[in-house]
Amino acid sequence: MNNHAPLLRRRPLAAAPTIGGRHWLALCAVAAASAAQAQVMPQTPGIATSGIGPYVGASQVVGHDSNLFKVREGTAETPDIYFVTSLLAGINQPIGRQRLYADATLRAVRFQDVQQLDSEAYSLSAGLDWETVGELSGSLSATARQTLADYSIGGISTNELNLERAQELRANLVWGAQQRLGAEISGSTSNLDYSNELAAAQRLQQGSAYVGLRYRSSDALRFGAGVRFTDGKYPDFFPAGPGSFAPLDFERRDVDFTVTWVPTGASSLDARLSATDQSFEQDPSRDVDGLTGALTWNFRPSGRLLVRTTVSRETGAGATFQQLGTAGTSAVGDNSGIATGLRLGVTYEVTAKVSAEAGLGTTRREFKGAVGGSETLNQFQFAARWAFSRAIGFGCQVANENRSTDSALSYDFSATNVLCYGQIVLR
Repeated sequence: MNNHAPLLRRRPLAAAPTIGGRHWLALCAVAAASAAQAQVMPQTPGIATSGIGPYVGASQVVGHDSNLFKVREGTAETPDIYFVTSLLAGINQPIGRQRLYADATLRAVRFQDVQQLDSEAYSLSAGLDWETVGELSGSLSATARQTLADYSIGGISTNELNLERAQELRANLVWGAQQRLGAEISGSTSNLDYSNELAAAQRLQQGSAYVGLRYRSSDALRFGAGVRFTDGKYPDFFPAGPGSFAPLDFERRDVDFTVTWVPTGASSLDARLSATDQSFEQDPSRDVDGLTGALTWNFRPSGRLLVRTTVSRETGAGATFQQLGTAGTSAVGDNSGIATGLRLGVTYEVTAKVSAEAGLGTTRREFKGAVGGSETLNQFQFAARWAFSRAIGFGCQVANENRSTDSALSYDFSATNVLCYGQIVLR
């Protein structure tokens, strides 16, 4: 992983088990900051499961995709109606100073006409947040996910079933988390796979380790610095004959500098700037040597309104797993050289039970290698949610994405996805 922040974001142990209100704020922020190839494929829009103790639930989604296979502009598009039925269960249990959690979601995806895409999906995660009476704390987590792949990835064109599978193990150890000076060691191993050989070039395996120091000058300002090492490969990147492939191996070294600043109770800034050196063994023309990083600004001008702005610059391999394990998103294969993005997400609580969300984003991906070129993906999403009760919620959302390119590795397309859902979560 390329994100050396604490590997598990701690859930508030005293959070009320409600579906509405501010739990949706986090979900909107995640959606607005998704990577360039964020899916608009059938997914449960997000089940709010914060709270203490075990829970069980179910949801039903009905949606329509105007361009199911994300075919290039000027060719016949395939629209279809789809249905996603989900069952979910989990637990969030504090045990003394520790916290144990596990979440599982099983989905049945069915299409009205394009039945070759009928499939099953799942999302599984488990973890442990721990701390001692001394200065040590840390986390362990595991995530596994299977979902219908985004048919816009990699410039491929097919109407065959393609399942995306991702797994990740993460761990970190922190000394002095609440002290002025602290240190952190973290590591992860990740794997991304596709069932369809046409997407073989997007498969990715990588491991990463980080060692760094933290310095908190005040309650409002914290600095960090460290080094990060990543080894990875696209195991099936180059075609090597009928049904066989050759790998593309890479090494990455980063020197990271981070800042967290909370100037007021209504505003917070998180920034990372990295000196990045990524080299590819079989194809040096893909090497990246320069600056990467991200800047996120959260601004809440009132109790009802939240605005989140994110600017990022990252390598394709570095961006692939950034959203894995967060609500409503999945890993998406990205083997571009550099992806630069801007995201804006706004959430407004109309009432205590009704909220509206809007997200805008644009991402430019630059391709390395012999072909080169670039593509720009523009995205828009609007959603409205209603918490009928503490256990029952409804919502609808519309999302549009439009891509333009000057590279032979990609193509122009546009697609619109509309869905509505109902859900119930019991504790």
